[in-house]
Amino acid sequence: MNLDKIRRRDLQLIAYHEAGHLIALTRLGGYGHIRIEDAPEASDVRELRLYCGRVYILAQPTAERAHILVGLAGLVAEELLDEPLADAWELVEFIENGGIAMSETDAAMAQGFTVEDVEETMRLLSDHWPEVQQAAEWEISKMAPLSPQK
Repeated sequence: MNLDKIRRRDLQLIAYHEAGHLIALTRLGGYGHIRIEDAPEASDVRELRLYCGRVYILAQPTAERAHILVGLAGLVAEELLDEPLADAWELVEFIENGGIAMSETDAAMAQGFTVEDVEETMRLLSDHWPEVQQAAEWEISKMAPLSPQK
């Protein structure tokens, strides 16, 4: 994989991750916005990312257990991007076994999550996937122009 494809994939993952958080937040009664930027240099090559992102929460969600669903929504969106029919149990196992690392902020929000929370987050994002796509693609378009995909 060449650097352009790596850059494109990293931006796509970050954009969909943050869009997942944003759509879950808004659908659960909150409000916020996304910011994606170039990532600072990583001290550990395993943590190397070209971009980093964050959803700034301007109004807290009002639904029950919303903070947990919003915390899970980033990883769930990444999973749904590649596996639209992903299984909640498999995702939970992957998280619990360290196959997917949650950021500190995502882990803090999702603390105490259950399989049912993952299933609910998957349903929420699946039902509103066009909104996730629109938000993600908008963020991708705002970043520095990337060379055409080959």
